[in-house]
Amino acid sequence: MQLVRVNGDDGWQIRSAHLPSSPIATGDRVVFMALDEREARVVVLERATGAEVWRGEKQRMDHQRAWQLIVDGPRVYGLYQQGGAIRVDAHSIEDGSLVW
Repeated sequence: MQLVRVNGDDGWQIRSAHLPSSPIATGDRVVFMALDEREARVVVLERATGAEVWRGEKQRMDHQRAWQLIVDGPRVYGLYQQGGAIRVDAHSIEDGSLVW
C-alpha cells in the first residue's frame, strides 16, 4: 500500500485492494484503513512524499465488523465492532506505538 504521484502532479493515488474508510489528512500525515482480502490495518503515510511511516497490525474483517478511524492531534483511534462489543485502540500518529 502506498501513495503514488499521478502524472507528475501534486495529487496522490492510493494503491490498495480496498479502502473501508475515507483517508484522513492531518498535518504532514495521511491516515487510512486498508483492506487486503479479509484483513484490515491502519496505515500512516507522509503527506509530502507518500512514504509509509507505519502500519498497524492486521485485524480480521468480516460482515459483522464495522470500522471507523478518528484522528485527534497526536493520536489515531481505530474503532471496530464485532457483535455487541466495540473495541477502541489509540496509537501515536508519529510511530504507531499503542497508547491504549
